[in-house]
Amino acid sequence: MFNFSKFYLHLKFQFTIDSYHESDDPYVKMMAAFDNHESFTASIREEVIDYTHANWAGWERDPPDWFPGLLAQISDDFIPGRNVDVLDALAVMGGKKGRERKKPVSISSMKEVVIMLTTVDTMTDIFMIYLYNENGLHRDANTLITLISINTIFQLLGVLVQYNKKGWRTLLREGLITVLFLRPFVDAWRVHNKHDDSDTTLKSIQEVMMNKGIELATESIPGCVLQCYVLLLNPSLGSSNGAIISIGLSAFMTGLTSAMIAYDFDIDPFHRKTQPMFYGYIKDGRRGWTFFLMTMISTLHNLSRSLGYAILAVVDLNLALKFFVGEVGVYLLFKLFKRDFYYWLRLEGVLSVIIALLFRTLVKVVADFTVSGDVRSARSEWH
Repeated sequence: MFNFSKFYLHLKFQFTIDSYHESDDPYVKMMAAFDNHESFTASIREEVIDYTHANWAGWERDPPDWFPGLLAQISDDFIPGRNVDVLDALAVMGGKKGRERKKPVSISSMKEVVIMLTTVDTMTDIFMIYLYNENGLHRDANTLITLISINTIFQLLGVLVQYNKKGWRTLLREGLITVLFLRPFVDAWRVHNKHDDSDTTLKSIQEVMMNKGIELATESIPGCVLQCYVLLLNPSLGSSNGAIISIGLSAFMTGLTSAMIAYDFDIDPFHRKTQPMFYGYIKDGRRGWTFFLMTMISTLHNLSRSLGYAILAVVDLNLALKFFVGEVGVYLLFKLFKRDFYYWLRLEGVLSVIIALLFRTLVKVVADFTVSGDVRSARSEWH
């Protein structure tokens, strides 16, 4: 685990530096310099400053499309001194204290909002637990509690992986954040502020993807199936509309989360560079519409598949369970036949089998219920 993490960070670091040095396109250079954690470009900081100073006048005379975004991203060090004064003066004339230094709002910079919105799914689950108990459906309420508990346990294991180099205080703090359901808000804050730590296994955005993948497979997706199943068995629950709204919100948040994961991986320059045969399917100029359609496709597919499983379970619960085991089993056998069962985290002994079985099953569930292009493709990092 440690060796892969170090290798990945080294590869990403080298790719960032190479992208800056090897390209003659100012846009590529600026993306490499300012769209990554500052630690990746610390060694070429002075070189980047010299480059921006030398080209600033030309960019102001004939501004490229990306230039306004660059203004909102970079610190004053990268702008010639006289231009900083001019920008501040113009801002003051406009009634502001100085030039704006916030990133322009986009789908990418809205990811932290999406991360926080996904906590709505947990809130609806809590509401459904209350509703089930009020209607005497204690077994169903306990099943939903079990799903939330499984999600929490898996995320706690993720905390151990992410912060294994830290002391017990950090592990305790991160564990409490997870147990108290504050993880989406903390993750959103870290992504927004690009909070990364060299002593953690994954970058903040990678940690978010890990947590969201776990949540989808262990709580959101099975929770939606369970709610559909209980509603079909107890139609009176729909009289208050709360149960129906909860199912709709659960399906939508699953679609939103899966779309965010696929979107973020696709627009990342590193992934597009290293896997050009797969990444790059989201075209510039249509990103908003693409993200919306990805969300709706995943939402509707998740809803239809959840209802299908629920209807089958109402007819014969054992048959539904056998169908699920059969689906996953055939997939795992196919992976074994292709000698592709073990995940790229090369562990040793029984642990490697357990992790591979666990991860392959979770990925299969997410792919089947969201039709996420990123999760389904054999070229993606999920395989």
